[in-house]
Amino acid sequence: TLLVAAGSGREALVNSTPASSDLAQPSGLAWRDGVLVFADSESSSVRAVDFNDNSLSTLAGTPTNNLFDFGDIDGPFGVNRLQHPLGVAFGENGVVYIADTYNSRIKVYDPATGATTTLTGQGAGGGFRD
Repeated sequence: TLLVAAGSGREALVNSTPASSDLAQPSGLAWRDGVLVFADSESSSVRAVDFNDNSLSTLAGTPTNNLFDFGDIDGPFGVNRLQHPLGVAFGENGVVYIADTYNSRIKVYDPATGATTTLTGQGAGGGFRD
């Protein structure tokens, strides 16, 4: 049996309960302790469904429902920006590694600070390169 874990079926970045939240091309998934973290590619964000308290929130990337708010900026949530992330993985102490695809970088989200930092990757970022 296949069930919907999250998402209303509308494409946007709207946080609410898992069933009524709007997602924008979710991809890579990571699961730990009742929390499903995923790359929400089209919204250039990383989001989390917490099944322990029936909530969905944005961890990194744009805090607004704007599918064109992206970039390559490290820092706290509200400041940091990603561009079309496609993969996530949990590390030690709950950190989340992010494949920030269009920026050609691996970034790290730290739940203790709520910030992202670049772990590795070089180049102009922020878009395609020839």
